[in-house]
Amino acid sequence: MQALRDPRAVIEFVREKVHIDRLLQIAEEYSDEEVTVTVLRSLKLIFKSDPGLDNVIATFPSMVEFMCVLITMYSDSKSIVAEACFALDTALRRPHYINVMGTKWVSRLEAVKQDPRHAATIPTLDSVIKKF
Repeated sequence: MQALRDPRAVIEFVREKVHIDRLLQIAEEYSDEEVTVTVLRSLKLIFKSDPGLDNVIATFPSMVEFMCVLITMYSDSKSIVAEACFALDTALRRPHYINVMGTKWVSRLEAVKQDPRHAATIPTLDSVIKKF
């Protein structure tokens, strides 16, 4: 994951669709909190790179929905909700995903926001919800 902090490494990583596919498979196959958080952190690092985000948007148009699913599926996990929110907030700095998603997830994210366990994540959740 440390390598993804280098923009050149991100470009190389996202150039091959198989790498992102594998990240998503790992998140789906393993219900381990630490593994899911690591996948979300990796996505967040990819989204910070403009070429990385553009490539992922073009190749995986349902990526934001996938992260919303993780938030609702693991709403009892502070770390998964926090990392997914950070990744979403980073991805939504571009309007491409907002147009794809519409307001479908707003009520679900609002429900997660009401959980007192996620008090520290409320500013990020608010930012994500406002972007929808």
